[in-house]
Amino acid sequence: MIDTHSHIYESYYKNRVDDVIKDALDDKVKYIICCGVDKETSYESFHLAEKYNEVFFSGGIFPTESFDNDYSFLDELIKSKKMVAIGECGIDLHYENSNLEDQKNRFETQIKYAISHDLPVIIHSRDAFNETYEIIKKYKGKLRGVIHCFSYGFQELSKFLELGLYIGIDGPITYKNNDKLREIIKKIPLNRLLLETDSPYLTPVPYRKLMNETKYIKNIYLYVSIALSVDFNNFVDIIRRNALALFSKIK
Repeated sequence: MIDTHSHIYESYYKNRVDDVIKDALDDKVKYIICCGVDKETSYESFHLAEKYNEVFFSGGIFPTESFDNDYSFLDELIKSKKMVAIGECGIDLHYENSNLEDQKNRFETQIKYAISHDLPVIIHSRDAFNETYEIIKKYKGKLRGVIHCFSYGFQELSKFLELGLYIGIDGPITYKNNDKLREIIKKIPLNRLLLETDSPYLTPVPYRKLMNETKYIKNIYLYVSIALSVDFNNFVDIIRRNALALFSKIK
């Protein structure tokens, strides 16, 4: 199994990160992608990837993080063979006073970095479908990427798929009140589906009262494979092929 989106550097883990990774590997997780959201966490993700053969990383700037517009850290990190994507980046208009123009400029700059270095983009889009779509559309045929933690409807799904993007599904698929998402996943082509924990956030059932860990990706695999009536072992292989196709630097 592959957890294609985690934040295992977070302070929630304190001094447990080694155990968190070991527990995941012991539970048949083969690879973990650790995603940076600013300069500091991008470097922390890089260092974890350097320490563990099974950990790869992405580097980027989250839409609502403070940032000084100095992208030189990406130039340095891109030299690493274990950097598999740019991001987590995108557009987030969930909160008041979101500076849309700054977010759009930031997102587009990171897309250009990704294209110029033949890397995919891990895209965060929250309450901002139109804004996200209009930017991505300009790079159709050039941009590879995944819509992380998909939270929109059928129409939005269709438009993202038309752009050739992968769709990331997380723990909320297991939540009791999320029937809409359970219907939506049936419309995602199997060859465009990725699974993520987003740990330490979005803990899946039956562990919702606990902090999320990458080992819980197995529960998401099990839940989605049952929902789609796909044999579990075959399903694991499908998601593995998808992940390796998008994050092609994983060997």
